[in-house]
Amino acid sequence: AVTSAPALSVAVDGLAGTITLSASSLDERIPYEAVVWVTDAWGATTEVRIPVTIWNPAIVPTLSLSVLANRAGNAWINGTVTLGVQPSASGAIFATVSLTPVGPPPFRATVVDGRFALQWPTSLQAGLYAVTVTVTDGYGRVGTANELLTVPDPLPAVPMLLGILLNGAEPAEVDPGSTFSLNLLSSTSVPAGVTVEWFIDGSKVGEGAALTGLTAAPGSHTLEARASNGEVTRTVSASFTVRAPSQPPIETAAPTFPPVLALALFATLVVGLAFGLTQRGQYLLFAGLIGSIFARLKRESLLDHFIRGRLYQVIADEPGIHLAELRRRTQTAHGTAIHHLHVLEKGGYIRAEASGALTRFFPTDQPFEHEAYGITDGDRAVLSVVAEDPGITQGELSNRLGRSPSAVSRSVTRLNNLGYVTTEQKGRFVSVYPRPGAVIDEGDGGVGWQDGQGG
Repeated sequence: AVTSAPALSVAVDGLAGTITLSASSLDERIPYEAVVWVTDAWGATTEVRIPVTIWNPAIVPTLSLSVLANRAGNAWINGTVTLGVQPSASGAIFATVSLTPVGPPPFRATVVDGRFALQWPTSLQAGLYAVTVTVTDGYGRVGTANELLTVPDPLPAVPMLLGILLNGAEPAEVDPGSTFSLNLLSSTSVPAGVTVEWFIDGSKVGEGAALTGLTAAPGSHTLEARASNGEVTRTVSASFTVRAPSQPPIETAAPTFPPVLALALFATLVVGLAFGLTQRGQYLLFAGLIGSIFARLKRESLLDHFIRGRLYQVIADEPGIHLAELRRRTQTAHGTAIHHLHVLEKGGYIRAEASGALTRFFPTDQPFEHEAYGITDGDRAVLSVVAEDPGITQGELSNRLGRSPSAVSRSVTRLNNLGYVTTEQKGRFVSVYPRPGAVIDEGDGGVGWQDGQGG
């Protein structure tokens, strides 16, 4: 007697002593058991039970793939695998992954609970790749899946931002009603893929490494440039002033000069021009022009100017420095340097002495007003830590100095506006870097400056 099954047939070979059972249309998902009873002529019966495993060669593993790559060239291949009935003694199942055009060797990932995950072990160049994954089950049935993997181009590096030029020079003053241009100074040229945005007093005014045709109302303004590749953002800021419009001059009749007086005036002009060819002559001629302008300045604001403070600091560090060397050390234009030096001399902060054809400058006994210059002891502490640890975050500065985050933020903003540091936005964190040239002078607790050659 034999259990029934679909299309079951039984063949008995008495001579060979064998029984052959065959069946068709069995379901792979259902476990079967063949039970055979054999009764001999004496009535003795033997029962035989045989487990039957059904597997279909046409039922191969099925795969579903998920592929991902980032701009750094890292790639991940994940997937799910659906297997049919497996032998009871089946070993581990592996997913074999290959990429084209990378070529051999392929890499394997173990299939666990119907899933596998593989990070490609080498960095990939930007481009399109064909991913092929094969899985072989315990009966040798092979399932295959294909997918396309796109590795995006790497992000361009954002250069370090060194400063801002207004009309080709360090931001200072602009005539009322005039247009001005802005240029970004960076460690390298701004590459394609990096966006530069410009802001005046927090309002966006344009994009690009350079802007022209800008205007602003009379008063003090803050400039900010932001360079970003979408993930890393760097910023730099500066301040400038648009002068208030002057009152229209009162028209008067042109005076007439006797011929003798005109001749004397012409002779004086010739002598003055010859004298002005020397460094000392230029300085003294310009001194006469600056007198009336200085009368309008408030004494307490003399050092409240970045260029004046920098000129004064170099003179204080190197008494007797001459004009050409002072301009080189501070990287200041000739006319700009003379203007601010005369303002400092009229204010009593420095004195000028003739030395042959040269003019040398010395500090006076009047104390340097650090508060008017905008640098506090707290600012100097922040700048000292930044110089020791470039790239330190504002949060780390707060912990190291034992100051509140808001106080550290104010110091960083002030130092950024004065040109001592630059900041870089990295996600939720702001890193702070010393601007090239700004150092701490431990001698008097102030802030000193050096040029790019360490002079």
